[in-house]
Amino acid sequence: MFLHNIISERFRDQTDPATGAIIKKATFEDKVNGYIENVIYSILIVLFELAYKRIALMVTELENYQYQTQYDDTLITRLFIFNFFNFYLPLFIAAFVKQQY
Repeated sequence: MFLHNIISERFRDQTDPATGAIIKKATFEDKVNGYIENVIYSILIVLFELAYKRIALMVTELENYQYQTQYDDTLITRLFIFNFFNFYLPLFIAAFVKQQY
């Protein structure tokens, strides 16, 4: 009986002491949906990285630079900018967009 009380207390809706509003616990379905979203987005990040790497190599090759250092600098800049947005955009979304919901 003691264990049942502890478990049921853990899954009971809580009230916010400051406002008195009911804070609902996340259901199992909500947690599963969150995991599925994360897995799908992780796969998309990897696929976008591979696709953009191919595109960046192709476009940089078509520009036909005179020196290898110019080619390398342009390719590195393109890959850096895209990878920055590709990898850090989820953090910005979580920090600034999702907090509104």
